[in-house]
Amino acid sequence: MSKQERKGLVPRLRFPEFWDAGEWESDLLGHKKVSKFINERVALDQLNLDTYVSTENLLPDYAGVTGASKLPPSGSFAKYKEGDVLISNIRPYLKKVWSADREGACSNDVIVIRSDERLSGKFLTFILKNDRFINYVMTGAKGVKMPRGDISSIKEYPVAFSSEKEQQKIAECLTSLDDRITAETQKLDTLKAHKKGLMQQLFPAEGQTLPQLCFPEFRNMENWKEMKLSDLFEFRNGLNADKERYGKGHKYISVMDIISGTPIMYNSIISSVEITKKELDSFMVEYGDILFQRSSETQEEAGQANVYLDRERPAIFGGFVIRGKIILEYIPLFMNALL
Repeated sequence: MSKQERKGLVPRLRFPEFWDAGEWESDLLGHKKVSKFINERVALDQLNLDTYVSTENLLPDYAGVTGASKLPPSGSFAKYKEGDVLISNIRPYLKKVWSADREGACSNDVIVIRSDERLSGKFLTFILKNDRFINYVMTGAKGVKMPRGDISSIKEYPVAFSSEKEQQKIAECLTSLDDRITAETQKLDTLKAHKKGLMQQLFPAEGQTLPQLCFPEFRNMENWKEMKLSDLFEFRNGLNADKERYGKGHKYISVMDIISGTPIMYNSIISSVEITKKELDSFMVEYGDILFQRSSETQEEAGQANVYLDRERPAIFGGFVIRGKIILEYIPLFMNALL
């Protein structure tokens, strides 16, 4: 953004007490009076599980961090302190951003940004969660499987900011919404745990031929039939295309669609890519096909499954997805739950 383009910055929505406060300022994120990118190093023997942050225990969806499950075997690490903003530089679209409430160290895949004179740390947190910032980072990101933001480009990101009081007001408003989201998420997690326990009873345990819990009308049913997945599906890895082809064309299913938590429909698919007719024929996803996550940052997510339920329009699937093409009839939603 040029200096000319950065003039006349006024948000469309403003708190009443700031209606006459004038235009916002703008500068580059990496400017010394806006923020600093911290590179203070910490040795391995100074790490501890409670304060170590990696891309795995830095959580998306504004959830902060969890305790690390293990420390890395070697390396040197960036130091952070309370008030710093930590952001994962791998798969930036996951919005793994945290305003640190303690001091510790983090992996080299986590960027530590410290706000300076003109920028509030809490306000900076919401700038880095904004879709505008994420889209900017992804435009310059390198890699397809695990896209990584370019730090020199990130430092050039133009940041608009108001007075300290207005920044504080905005941050307080958005923080209150985050708190509400956190509370609702905890309720959702409780419901998910209940569902997980119920599913374990509704499907036969390993070595069993009947579930522990049956609906009344099925209590006298025959034993469940056991089959191999290869009897139900024909498996194939997905499409790998040149970077220039992504962002337009046909909808293609990525790991983000699989972990979305809801069955996949054509209009809900995030990504797109230009393809040939031959590629469409080879990598087509149709109603009832199951998609498996082929790779992940965490072991728990690898192999996660989702089902495609759009009857009207076929999609295609990306290279880090495995398609299970239906070859024997089944009820798609049941199969999705089973997997």
